Parts: sequence; structure tokens; C-alpha cells
Amino acid sequence: MKIDENKKEIQKIIDSFTGKIIEIGGPTPQGFIVVNNLGFTLPEKIVVTNISNPVTINPFGDDPTVYNVDMIADVTALPFKDNEIDMIISSSLPFKLREDLFAESNRVLIPGGLLIVENQTDMDKQRAKKYNFSSLLESSLADKVFSQFYVKN
Repeated sequence: MKIDENKKEIQKIIDSFTGKIIEIGGPTPQGFIVVNNLGFTLPEKIVVTNISNPVTINPFGDDPTVYNVDMIADVTALPFKDNEIDMIISSSLPFKLREDLFAESNRVLIPGGLLIVENQTDMDKQRAKKYNFSSLLESSLADKVFSQFYVKN
């Protein structure tokens, strides 16, 4: 799917969600820059999760920034029921947790739910197939924007 030709379709999917939308691995100081730079409008209320609270960005720098999260959650065992979440945005998640991200996303996302993975890897493409996700962007474009939109089949 080419982004320019199908932005409206992806935005329709995002707009159709009325349930829970969570962010895993944040908060990040840049917000959802990869998603926003593609021209998508995200819902205002996104539940931000992290394994700890508060989260300090640049803890060893001159001006560390502290962010609070909405919920403490571990990506290896998300505290949600099966098929409860409409959309998951994954940002700043360590690569070693990607298998868990796909497994838990498959469990908690509704059928047709959206998983946005920033900084995708080749292994993510294999994980997507393994956990029954389809890509909404063609690979070459996703590689350029460092982000992939997956829909749960």
C-alpha cells in the first residue's frame, strides 16, 4: 500500500476506533513524530504505558526531562483482556522486546486493530506474519519512514 494513495484509508481505520488506544515504550520527548510526520491525525487521548513511572529521558544529561505515564505495564504481559484494544503505538521499545510486542498485540488487539511500530526491522516483518498481522505500507516505503502500520487479521 502506497502511503500517498492510501493515507485516507489508514486515517479512516484510525478514526473508526472508539475504544482504547495505548502507547507502549514511551513516553518519548518527540511524541509520535514518525506517525505525525506522515500526516495522520491521532486521537487526543492515548494511554501511555511504560514499565516504570516516572520515566526520565536523558538521565545523564544537563537537563533531564521527567515524564509521567498513565499506566505501568510490561509488554511481556499487558494488563488488558483479549481483544480489548483498538490501536497500539510502539515507540522507543527495546528491540529485544519486539517478539513480546507482537505476541501481546495479537492477544489484546481487536480483529482489524492497528499496530504501529516505529523503527521496524526485517525481523518485525517475520513476526508480523507469525502473529497474523498484515502490513499496510509497502516495504520500501516503510523502510524509508522507519515505521510500519500493521493490521490484525
